[in-house]
Amino acid sequence: MGELDIAIKVLLQLEPEELARLLLRGLPPLRSIRADEAELPALARRMDKLLLFEPADAPEGEEHALALEVAANWATFLPGRVHEVWTMTCAALKHDRVVPCLLLLKRGDKQGEPRNYLDLSVLDRPVLRFQFELVRAWTLDVADLLAGPPALLPLLPYSDGSTIERVEEAIDALMRVDDRSQRADLLGALAVYAGNVYPDVPWIGRIPEELIMESATQKQIAQLFHDKGLAEGQARGLAEGQARGLAEGQAKGLAEGQAKGLAEGQAKGKAKGLAEGQANALEPILRARVGDTATTYLGRLGSASQEVVQQVSLLLIRPLDEAGYRRELDRLLPAG
Repeated sequence: MGELDIAIKVLLQLEPEELARLLLRGLPPLRSIRADEAELPALARRMDKLLLFEPADAPEGEEHALALEVAANWATFLPGRVHEVWTMTCAALKHDRVVPCLLLLKRGDKQGEPRNYLDLSVLDRPVLRFQFELVRAWTLDVADLLAGPPALLPLLPYSDGSTIERVEEAIDALMRVDDRSQRADLLGALAVYAGNVYPDVPWIGRIPEELIMESATQKQIAQLFHDKGLAEGQARGLAEGQARGLAEGQAKGLAEGQAKGLAEGQAKGKAKGLAEGQANALEPILRARVGDTATTYLGRLGSASQEVVQQVSLLLIRPLDEAGYRRELDRLLPAG
């Protein structure tokens, strides 16, 4: 969900009221609305899909909140997660004027029909019914989205009546947005969601390169790949370095060998692990860009420096054709 979460957070920041009115039917006139975050210590994370708003008829300064959870597909554990996040958000904000909401992007077909409530019981005695707003993206009408505010167009790929041609119409509409920064961010978010629904289409290549490079969505996704690879590589490198260093140390002499072997092994293993971890994180997008030849490039990535791997991660969000990606990869990567 990482890149899907990033895209929805961009929409919350750009047009919070338009998104709030889509999620909460019948939302009253508002005095103000803004995207915010709340620290949830019990969950060891931040609630970063949060809207704070003041209804026009509420007392001055009395904020309400919409706590949004987003899921790619329905799963039976989701009502419990929405309840947990709602409880922790109320505690963090120190009030209970929090509307819980779940946005489902795809129907899914493995865990039954989605439901907008959680029933809890003890010894067959009902103790709680918790209800929340449930928005099914596949019930949104594609024509309504095309006729509506541009800020909602990134959700069009999931809507009822969506086709590749309709997504291209949405791209054309967003290209006419006056504000350049907003245009870049919305196009970046649309490319993410369109790629999730129609993965065989090179959506990034349909958007001007300069806008993709300016898009907050695409920059955050590139950072996500980098961070994921960094964490995986550090863990793998440390384990490999410790094992190799210990073996060398025991062979050469416990005292001298352990000191030298551990230091060298950790350094070499960490560097190798960082590169391998980042290469693994880039594998899905690399296969989408160059097809079957990705295996060869992944092998070359494994022997590349961390700096080169980072350059490759930035290259892969540029809108090139397959030949262009191969040409740039051959330039950047050491020969196999």
